Amino acid sequence: MSNDVDSPTAESGLLFYWYEIRPDEEASTWWGQLAGGMHRLITVREELEALRTQRNVEKAMRRLESHVESYLVRAYELRERALGLLASQTQQAKAVERLRHPKQRNDALSSLKLTAPELTTAVGHLLSLLDDDIGLRNLHTHQFYLNLGLFTGSDIFDPYDALLDLSDHPASRRQLEVRLRRGGRGLLVLGVQTKGAESDQEGRGQAFHDSFNVTLRRHISPRSPNLAFFAELNVA
Repeated sequence: MSNDVDSPTAESGLLFYWYEIRPDEEASTWWGQLAGGMHRLITVREELEALRTQRNVEKAMRRLESHVESYLVRAYELRERALGLLASQTQQAKAVERLRHPKQRNDALSSLKLTAPELTTAVGHLLSLLDDDIGLRNLHTHQFYLNLGLFTGSDIFDPYDALLDLSDHPASRRQLEVRLRRGGRGLLVLGVQTKGAESDQEGRGQAFHDSFNVTLRRHISPRSPNLAFFAELNVA
């Protein structure tokens, strides 16, 4: 390895690649993918929190839109990784598929708990946290699009158009910028506090980690993920 690093070739460098796993690697790979999904969700949350210090209101709104869409993708990814892990541990793929549907979930959870009680409980808790977000993500399709709008109580306006319309009125534009900035901060607070005390200021990442503490036996800070818990896992 050291020789490869010290003597790079024209084809060497940091690249993305796809890899195919062997059957005996499936369970441990799902664990790794689940941890990776946690880390990516934490990154999105950190990007959202950083918007509080962005002084340019238009740039802040653009990034808010982008990061919220990224969050919905990462929330969906986290669900898929968790379901894949549970399927690999229980070998009950059909029952795991039923967990996607809230009306079928309780019966499926009862069945799966006979095989993997702790992991099934943790996955069930995660799904309950993500249901609303998955529903919103599924609305973001080729027919419906997620947009950031300025609500006045009686109508919805494009905030970028509103700022442009006030370009020749600096005082009014400043007042609108203040209103938009406060609105953006309100969205961030709502995003990390929804679901009540279960997802307080640490956000849903904390709630997710807490839900998996039973299985992983170790608290994992959402700010500094600790991969040492893999040493304790008994995954074939």
